[in-house]
Amino acid sequence: MPSYAQRFYSGRMTAFLLSQPVQPCMLCGTTGRIGALATCGHLLCPDCLDRRAADGVPDACPLCWQPYLRAKPYAPPERGGGRPAEEVRRAVHLLGDGTLRPLRLGGGPAEQTADARELLLRLLARTTPLNPQDRADLAVLLPHAPGAPADWLPARIPVRETKAAVLAALLRAEATRAAAVELLPAQLTTATDLLRLLWAWSGADADLLAPPPRLAAVPRPLRRALLARLDAFDPSLLREDLGRHRQAWLRVGELLHPGEHRARFGNAARAFDALRGDAAALPPGFAARVEQALAAGDPDAATALLLTRPGELVRRLHHLLRVQTERQDPAVLPAGLAEGLPGALRAVAPGPLLGAWGRLRGPREPGERRAYFPRGRITKVYGRDDWGAPVPAELADPVAGLIEAELLRRAAHGVPVETALLDEGLADLTVPFAERALSKALVAVPRGSVQPVPPAARVRLFVHWVQPAGVRVDLDLSVAFFGAGWEPMGQCDYTRLVWGDRAAVHSGDYTEAPAPAGATEFADLDLPRLAAAGVRYVLPVVFSYNDIPFEELPKAFAGFMALAPDDTSGGPYHPDAVRQRFDLAGDARACLPMVVDLAEGRAHWTDVNLSASGGLHNVDRHGRRLGLLASDLLAHFGGGSRATLWDLARWRAAGTAREVLVRSRDGASVRAYRRGDGESAGSFAGRIGGLDAPSTPLAPVTASPAFLALVHGDLPAPGATGQAYRLYPGALDESAGLTRLAAGDLLASFDVPGSAAVVIDVLRAFTVAAQAFAQGAERIVLADSLDQALALKARHPDWLAIKDGAPADGFDSVNSPGHLRALTLTGRTLIQKTTNGTVGAHASRDATLLLCASFVTAAATADLLRTRGLTPHFVITGDDGTAPEDRACADYITALLADPAASPAPYLTEAATAPHAATLAEGVRRGYPGIHPDDVPLCLTAEQYPFALVATEEAGLLTLRAVTGDHCPPAPGRRRTTC
Repeated sequence: MPSYAQRFYSGRMTAFLLSQPVQPCMLCGTTGRIGALATCGHLLCPDCLDRRAADGVPDACPLCWQPYLRAKPYAPPERGGGRPAEEVRRAVHLLGDGTLRPLRLGGGPAEQTADARELLLRLLARTTPLNPQDRADLAVLLPHAPGAPADWLPARIPVRETKAAVLAALLRAEATRAAAVELLPAQLTTATDLLRLLWAWSGADADLLAPPPRLAAVPRPLRRALLARLDAFDPSLLREDLGRHRQAWLRVGELLHPGEHRARFGNAARAFDALRGDAAALPPGFAARVEQALAAGDPDAATALLLTRPGELVRRLHHLLRVQTERQDPAVLPAGLAEGLPGALRAVAPGPLLGAWGRLRGPREPGERRAYFPRGRITKVYGRDDWGAPVPAELADPVAGLIEAELLRRAAHGVPVETALLDEGLADLTVPFAERALSKALVAVPRGSVQPVPPAARVRLFVHWVQPAGVRVDLDLSVAFFGAGWEPMGQCDYTRLVWGDRAAVHSGDYTEAPAPAGATEFADLDLPRLAAAGVRYVLPVVFSYNDIPFEELPKAFAGFMALAPDDTSGGPYHPDAVRQRFDLAGDARACLPMVVDLAEGRAHWTDVNLSASGGLHNVDRHGRRLGLLASDLLAHFGGGSRATLWDLARWRAAGTAREVLVRSRDGASVRAYRRGDGESAGSFAGRIGGLDAPSTPLAPVTASPAFLALVHGDLPAPGATGQAYRLYPGALDESAGLTRLAAGDLLASFDVPGSAAVVIDVLRAFTVAAQAFAQGAERIVLADSLDQALALKARHPDWLAIKDGAPADGFDSVNSPGHLRALTLTGRTLIQKTTNGTVGAHASRDATLLLCASFVTAAATADLLRTRGLTPHFVITGDDGTAPEDRACADYITALLADPAASPAPYLTEAATAPHAATLAEGVRRGYPGIHPDDVPLCLTAEQYPFALVATEEAGLLTLRAVTGDHCPPAPGRRRTTC
């Protein structure tokens, strides 16, 4: 029993006994004048004590012979006053930096609304699935979002399950249902998006890992909208998507009844017909074709397929290169990969990029141990030997270099800052890729990160739980010890309460935890004594002895805290001493939260659940398996095979800051790096962290704007503005001008970059497009060829098709603003194919934000760019990129960005003298069909329409829509960057 527990028990018992006058002395039976002996708690009156001393009897309890001090034999009563202030200060000093953070009051209602909106948009901008705390925050914030959904909802939400959860919440609320239905065509870009939405609508998680017990009924208007969305997808892609989740879609078919609407939604009905048929008769899907090529040892064919789907390509890069190594020339990349990869990388989210980058640069050997983490709501881990051929550096290094170049390119599109301050210790924090399964914790340490063991010599591990009514739940805390070679050295648990020379002491076993107080088990570890006994690794394991999953408990959490070496307090806890606390949740029964390496003085945060069915919850019988799994985890997260927050912070700083300060691990000094004139972000990033920079004392950050990425937020930043990430709270949190980032926000800043391609065709494509929207058109599909335009027209006879040149069979009109006025376009979809404009748009379709512009939308285009803080990249489409009218329009938009009041007159004059304007005028004079006398005047009118033209992928089609400034989604940090 811990020494403090004896004193705690004796004090409490004394307080109880003193309140009970009938309690007797164990020798003479006297009542009312008794005390509890300090060493054992047995009751003795003062008269008996004096008599024993006079008779020369030793100063020891007459019942158990525990010695006591004659001058102070009794234990003082416990008064419940908690720890003395000096002891609390000593405990906090031993901890170093605490985990409690200062809070500051928000402003008035307007500021609170703005803060809530900003937090909501940052959550929607995350590029990894939200962790439990963030999901709860999102659910709280959504009902308070200001205005109509179109006013604040980003047109692109990177995480599809987040998007489904948001849309389901908007559809459930009567006030926003109609507006949310209008957003479905733009938001649901794949059939699987629609499936996720129905799962969320039915109360299930949109991750599709488990189906809802039953699908919730869908109102008829929403059912028609969903069928219309399915019907709009390309038939082959729709069948492939449905086949990927066949059983789920069969249930959806019973809900949506597509056969009842066959006349209206024929494409959707036929897809469900095929789904209900013989699954073996369906053509192989995309993934099957890739697997067939890889199995046949044909990486060139697999590369050609994967280049059409960049995300899949990046996820399979290592497999692709391994097949190249084993079956083809190991010194040559697969055909087309080096040429196609740079463009493909631009369309891929940062998580897969960083995963592939880390996998390719890590050291690999034949027969190495690999750790695998199956996708799920809780993180389980399995290890096995991997005898595949390692990818040689000749293949891995060029590909990893291309990925890093893409990430640096994205970093350069961030908001410029004067100064960036980074902690060297960020190299110990891994980038969080799968936050969905992270435990809700006091300190959000990414899985795989390494942190120093608290400097206190003694540490307490604890688990606390409350069982549900009528169910006994027995959680157990075990601590396994291993030597330097991972040989088991024993354990401290309910079967062995003391290990070694009191190097580890267990509280004892609690087999139930009734509400409301529950139960707590803990183990006190004396780290120096453990190390002296030869222990290298310490593994705490929490498991459910009677197999009740954690998710069924009303409350269950574990953690650790620091203890003073001479801790004599009667109370085991103080909030400021708790270093980490995390929830036990999910359908799990055994948890390994961390691995402590005593030799290095570091704790590796693993946060994984173990397979209780495999016996890993029994530390005594399965210690070797537990040690092997722990060693697999350390190997998986170590060796440079995982991207760290240092990598992200260094790249971002190199791309946006003029000066970068790097704080040393001891926090005492910084090294300063300044970007040279004309120096590339890649070159600057390579210098950051080098030892050649001068070292100076650390000072508070005052520069604005600034970017800070710190492990400990203990540095004051008075008056600083900008953004800051910190793991542990501190004085930095008091800076009202800094927006605090989570690790997921830092990762999201590397999302498909905040750059904008502005494709310009003044005469006449995008003047025609703008006029079509002014006449009420709903959307314009930009065809990449005449054949595609005719195929779309044949599939959708109610769509209107227009093209350049003279009228032609299959097309409804020509690419002329004058002729377009004769058409009724309200609510219609147009198909547009032109010689220059649509070709330029397709060539730029990988851009984050793709705008199509002409003089009539120049002002609205500039407003959108200015609102987002984006630098435009102009694509001049006419005359092979030299058209004077398009260049004049680009110059005008640039002038508007600098001065919103800039006059269009000089730019219109320049455009009017362009050769193409003269050609159109000559065509009118000669009576050429397809040209209207008003075409040139209509094209050379500035600021006619209050909307910008934004092109996005919708169901595999490049689709143009009109976006007003009020409905434009927000930009990075505060706003989203993609429409």
